[in-house]
Amino acid sequence: MDTNRDRLKYLLMKVAELDVEIERNQLQDQYMELDRDLREGKRQPKLIDDNMWEVLLPKERERDLLDYYHCFEMARESLDQAPSYCGWSR
Repeated sequence: MDTNRDRLKYLLMKVAELDVEIERNQLQDQYMELDRDLREGKRQPKLIDDNMWEVLLPKERERDLLDYYHCFEMARESLDQAPSYCGWSR
């Protein structure tokens, strides 16, 4: 069974990895807008777990990158809720 420390380590690794991709694609502004809309209830979160991410086509990954990243951000903010919120299997 994973400990919270193991989960946090994994989350931090994934966030760092996705940060690079978001920066490279200059999507920071779009992410900030997505985060604001979700927090204000203007949009529902699109939940994407690791298993779903692995089977997406490249174009689908481009489309869903910010939602995938957001799932990790929410998990990092609330480690207790994160595994069930985003369907973590790790």
